[in-house]
Amino acid sequence: MDLVRNASGGGTRLAWSTAAGVSRAFGKITLGVEAWGEVDDDLQAPTYQASADFTAAQMVGENTQLDAGVHFGLNRQTPDAEAYVGVSHRF
Repeated sequence: MDLVRNASGGGTRLAWSTAAGVSRAFGKITLGVEAWGEVDDDLQAPTYQASADFTAAQMVGENTQLDAGVHFGLNRQTPDAEAYVGVSHRF
């Protein structure tokens, strides 16, 4: 949940998102699938977004992980597709 400012600039409201997913490790590689949704009931600019997301992560050594994913929009208010890559390191 987030407390966000209204599009009109006056007042605030709650916006929320939720996700449900599963993942499975195959050695050093983990694959996942997720359903994601967001509701923002701004009176002037309401948005309802949903996506199907696919992820992959691989450990590189003991403390570094490479990850990538793609999100596919399930409605018109969600971008058709978005991709990302990332690196995480434990210090």
